[in-house]
Amino acid sequence: MTDAPLLEFRDVGIAYATRAGEVPVIPALSFRVSAGEAMGLVGESGCGKSTVALSIVRYLGRAGRLVRGRILFEGRDLATLDDEELRAVRGRRIAMVYQDPMASLNPVMTVGRQLMEVPMLHEGVGAATAHARAIEMLREVKLSDPEAVMARYPHQLSGGQQQRIVIAMALIAEPALLVMDERRRAWTSPSRRRCWTSSGSFGGGVARPSSSSVTTSGRSFASATGSG
Repeated sequence: MTDAPLLEFRDVGIAYATRAGEVPVIPALSFRVSAGEAMGLVGESGCGKSTVALSIVRYLGRAGRLVRGRILFEGRDLATLDDEELRAVRGRRIAMVYQDPMASLNPVMTVGRQLMEVPMLHEGVGAATAHARAIEMLREVKLSDPEAVMARYPHQLSGGQQQRIVIAMALIAEPALLVMDERRRAWTSPSRRRCWTSSGSFGGGVARPSSSSVTTSGRSFASATGSG
């Protein structure tokens, strides 16, 4: 593990614009995540865990904005990236697993097509290679009969199966950083090992004694302030 962090928050402040004025959600946050390291952010609902996760991939919407500090990924300030540079980072270098799996899945595309699209778009691989990698990832997240799953649409799968598909989509491009906006019961041992050893990982989870963000992360810290 090198001294240079993969992800670094430097005194980051985030606020949302409302009709009543700008509301600070994250007043000042600093932390580092190195390659191969996992870190969990835990706290009560509404304390800002999701806001922190979404800020990494710049998905704060029109109302949210960075009001202070810097978010650095591989030494680059994410706030300075243009749209093309940001697209090159999202999905390929940084992948995110959302709380609601259907937020990441296209209801009118088969699971196979959605999985294959990731390496084909970001790495330029052919359909045959993408198909083989998709099958491998479905096996890795312990979905039985992967060929049949590839042909299904998201609504034809259970909630647990949808979660595993989203995890497979996040890992198939072998990102440098994986962001998880909630603890995940669907992690299998092989996929967890792949994540922990091949990339850095940042996750937010609810503060419970059995929270996986506490037990599986290399580090964890509590977030007691904020409102998002």
